[in-house]
Amino acid sequence: MRQKIKRMGRILHTREQERDLAQAELRRCRDEEETLARRVQFLDQERQRILEDFYQLSDQCLSVRDLWYGRQRITCAEGELKAAQEELVRAQERVAQAEHELVERHRSVRMMETYVHKLRETSESQDRASEQAALDDVTSARYAL
Repeated sequence: MRQKIKRMGRILHTREQERDLAQAELRRCRDEEETLARRVQFLDQERQRILEDFYQLSDQCLSVRDLWYGRQRITCAEGELKAAQEELVRAQERVAQAEHELVERHRSVRMMETYVHKLRETSESQDRASEQAALDDVTSARYAL
């Protein structure tokens, strides 16, 4: 029984390590998501600034080429923003997946903890019962004489 408890304890320890790795992965994914969210916010502000510059340029009488270049800057900024937003969505999906994985790992650890706890209680109960049986044998042998 002690060997089984020891073996299950090692399995529990391994599952705890897996849970810790899942927690670290979730932290990494959340940090990445936060970084990407800040990047999206920055790119959106940059796009707004470029739009304002374009509107100011369009109020002035400029050449078609200048307007075309201004529009190209807007298109480029919108493309960068869209790519960053898509990357942010993928990062959010990775966070959700990491959260799900962590929940599964935590559930696995809790199940093993419960199982090991019950094994220990059973072992202690059996030890107490065998100790009591030994004491009863000693007592009965002592009074039998």
